[in-house]
Amino acid sequence: MANLARQPALQPSSCVTRICQLLCVMGVLAAASPGHAERLPVRVFTALDGLGSNLVGCVRRGSRGFMWFCTSDGLTRFDGSNFITYGVESGLPHPMVNDLLEHPAGIYWLATNGGGVARFDAAAREGTQAGTNRPRMIVYPVGPDTQTNRVNVLHRDGRGRIWAGTDFGLFRMDEPTDDAAFRRFDVGGLGTDGISDLVEDRHGQLWIAAGTGLFGILSNGEGVEYAQRVPGVNPDVRSLLPDRAGRLWIGSAAGLTVFTPGTRGCQKSPQVFSMDEARRCRPSFFPGEAVHAIEQHSDGRVWIAGATRLQEFDGQRFATYTEAQGLTGGHAIGEDGAGNLWLGTDDGLLRIARNGLVSYNKADGLDPSSASSFFETNRGELCLVLDQATRLACFRERRFEVFRVNAPESEGFWGWAQTAFQDDLGEWWIPTGNGLYRFPGGDVQTLHRSRPRAVYTKKDGLTGDNIFRLYEDAVGDIWIGTISSERNRLTRWERATGRLHRYTERDGLRRFSAPTAFAEDRAGNLWIGFYEGGVARYRDGHFTFFTADAGVPAGMVRLLLLDHKGRLWIATGSGQMARADQPEAPSPRFAPFAHVDRSGSRAIYSLVEDKWGRLYIGTARGLARLDPATGQTRRYTPADGLADVAVHLAFRDQDGALWFGTRRGVSRLVPEELEPDEPERVFIGRVNIDGDLLPLSQLGESRVSLPALSSRTNQLRIEYFGLAFGVGRTLRYQYRLEGADENWSPPSEEQAVTYARLAPGDYRFTVRLASGSDGASPPSASAIFRVLPPMWQRWWFLTLSATVGLALAVGVHRYRVSRLVELERVRVRIATDLHDDIGSNLSKIALLSGVTAQQVAQKSPEVAQRLSSIADISQESVDSMSDIVWAIDPAKDRLHDLVLRMRRFASDVFTARDIALHFTAPVADEDLALGADVRREVFLIFKEAVNNIGRHAACTTAEIELRVEARGLALMIRDDGNGFRPEQNGRAGNGLASMERRARTLGGGLDLTSSPLNGTCITLTIPLRQNRRWVTSPESRVDERLDMPSRTKTAATALQHRLLR
Repeated sequence: MANLARQPALQPSSCVTRICQLLCVMGVLAAASPGHAERLPVRVFTALDGLGSNLVGCVRRGSRGFMWFCTSDGLTRFDGSNFITYGVESGLPHPMVNDLLEHPAGIYWLATNGGGVARFDAAAREGTQAGTNRPRMIVYPVGPDTQTNRVNVLHRDGRGRIWAGTDFGLFRMDEPTDDAAFRRFDVGGLGTDGISDLVEDRHGQLWIAAGTGLFGILSNGEGVEYAQRVPGVNPDVRSLLPDRAGRLWIGSAAGLTVFTPGTRGCQKSPQVFSMDEARRCRPSFFPGEAVHAIEQHSDGRVWIAGATRLQEFDGQRFATYTEAQGLTGGHAIGEDGAGNLWLGTDDGLLRIARNGLVSYNKADGLDPSSASSFFETNRGELCLVLDQATRLACFRERRFEVFRVNAPESEGFWGWAQTAFQDDLGEWWIPTGNGLYRFPGGDVQTLHRSRPRAVYTKKDGLTGDNIFRLYEDAVGDIWIGTISSERNRLTRWERATGRLHRYTERDGLRRFSAPTAFAEDRAGNLWIGFYEGGVARYRDGHFTFFTADAGVPAGMVRLLLLDHKGRLWIATGSGQMARADQPEAPSPRFAPFAHVDRSGSRAIYSLVEDKWGRLYIGTARGLARLDPATGQTRRYTPADGLADVAVHLAFRDQDGALWFGTRRGVSRLVPEELEPDEPERVFIGRVNIDGDLLPLSQLGESRVSLPALSSRTNQLRIEYFGLAFGVGRTLRYQYRLEGADENWSPPSEEQAVTYARLAPGDYRFTVRLASGSDGASPPSASAIFRVLPPMWQRWWFLTLSATVGLALAVGVHRYRVSRLVELERVRVRIATDLHDDIGSNLSKIALLSGVTAQQVAQKSPEVAQRLSSIADISQESVDSMSDIVWAIDPAKDRLHDLVLRMRRFASDVFTARDIALHFTAPVADEDLALGADVRREVFLIFKEAVNNIGRHAACTTAEIELRVEARGLALMIRDDGNGFRPEQNGRAGNGLASMERRARTLGGGLDLTSSPLNGTCITLTIPLRQNRRWVTSPESRVDERLDMPSRTKTAATALQHRLLR
């Protein structure tokens, strides 16, 4: 700004451009034009909806897509569905906020009405777990008194400086830091004027709206800036707008002024402004009314808010909106990402939907409650059938005009959807309850005095007098449906002959079913839907009826529609829809269309298609738009400008505009093929962990990392939101918890999910915006977290537990081994003691008795016999003791040792009795470790059996087989002796009973087979079980092992030699 002569943008022209004069002329023309009462798509938000207060002083769109509103009770943020207000409790120094200035990095500067300027860090994380985070609000006093701290406007210039306009002058902060301060800017003629607005044009020129007029900031060429008043501009300037064409719009208490600054030819001095003949542009429709706000829309339109009205300048003409259109004046204007216009007023916040539905009601002469159908005249005028078809309301000059029809009223008429129309020849067909009226061609306004060319009734061949449906086909024939008690209710008026043709069940129709809908396919076939269900196709003079077998939904057919691709749609009273892709085929099939449920209601009242193939479904709960190609839906409600909730009628005119009839008015929608590219984004807003809020940014976050959650966490609640401002746009969300869920949740409008008692593990929560049935936007926001396992499931606890368990196991094992070793030592000691003491003594007794008996045999035979008995008993005792010593000897705990002892015993017994022995036993590779009890019991059973053979069998051959089987040991002892009958004398002795008892003790069984002269066979089976009784681990044996038989034999031999000497 040092060289003013080279910057003509700083110099307003002394000759005001002709734009002001042009605007004035346009304003006068607009004022002269008649008003219209169409109601714009306006929705009002108040404090009851979550707004800080009803008084809204500024409207701003943030860089993140949020809408911000300055209210008298705090700053309010809006995401398209929810309001959040930051007030004094959030750190504001004063409840009333006048202006908002966004600084990069999520910093917002707030102009308060008495508390100075507050810096709001919306990205600061706060929550019950926030700890030591930077403060969300920092207050900067602007001046020393109340007036200088009533800040009206904030502006950040191209050099990063922040300007503050107050009730008592202009202030500036050069470096917006934490410890910076505002300083008064009073160089020049500005003084202590109240400042209302600050703007910067495209050339970097700063303009100031003050109480004494318009000022600009100039430089003296040496870097010193000062303010200079622009002469000729009305005082009390309220608002400014530098538009994209370079014009400066000035709103003041007296009206509107527009000029183009910087015309070089009108420049007089580089140091002063000159506007000697500034012309005010005050159209007559804005007489003397203060202009509070001026904003330029993204489409180039300029909006001007006054005290009682809103004006729109589209570059060609002005349009004025007042209470008749649902609007009033306001203080602030703004635009959201979807192109909707927002107006801040004293009584709330108004949203004017971009390309929303415009409605017409009784103020336009309509009685919408009596509307029955739409049609279009030959001149392209849209008409609405009213009052039982006795009046027609036609849309002319942006309003409806109502025309009377020269036909009598009839209380019984109740046709709808397809009734009155003007045919291709210009004739008017008007249905009534008393017949069908046919009027000659002409303008609609002549119908009140025209005489009908014909009146068709039942006497003329109709199936009834109460006309229910009318339809003109491609050849000009008129199809007439009636409601009556007659069996048949369909008639065709043939244009070529003027005759009426009735159709009955003989033609393929159903009786007592009135026609409810008509449509023609591309092949010229006529399709008719019926009250009792089903559709009929009229082709080549014949009807073909289609029902559920062809896929036609059940219930009354309310609507038939042929879309731009030639597909035929059916909508029924039960809310079902179906579509035939080739209705001209010999046997068409109707496929159900499942997306109909997304309309929000099962009752379908109306159906229409726009130029781009999207369907609009009128229901009891509003209007649903459905794209069959993608499944995407949108819903329109009264908040989007719809006249009422229930939409009974739908129609598309020749210009592509859609018309919808309700009980409270008629709405018009002009669809767009490409709507504003509103970015789809979703954020995580709050995370609640057992009642504690996780610190998050106030603007939401796309990626959140949660702290590790304790296993005692009972509840995790995640709240999320998206940005959506488009008309009819309702956000639907899908979420998935990776680690617990395999699939995405069904689309829902819910904005929170709660998880209770999650299992330990790693999780990722992801939420996305569902855009349709088959498609969704990429995942937009996620939160990762870990649920810690309980203390007893954590690695260190498991490691410690495993270590302790291992130590205990080792200790128990060592204790068991020590006990086994100790037990074996006891067994060895017992065997040794038995052998060395008792065995030795018994051997001595046996030898001494035998020697003494030999010595006294001749002298005293009786004594010798007794001594021989003592010797025999002693020898038997030695043998028994030898068996006991063998049984308890740990060194003999093997199957091989048992086999050796059995073989030796059998050989001794059978050899002495001259019995041949066949002994079969396992080889060494099949050796097993056996416990003492097992060896002893098996050997005793074996010994008993061998002794019985030797004493009683009188056999010549004995066979013994010992084998190891999968389930245990099997011992078989067979002889070829005399045998016996077990039931007579074999079971009488104690030997067999003792053998059976010992077998049961081991868990096995003993089987005896015998008969006279066929010998005897005894089979012993013992299960293998790895227990202390059965198995003795080799590792548990002591190193000191005694060979008891050898030692016994050695000791006995030595003693015998000594005695014989």
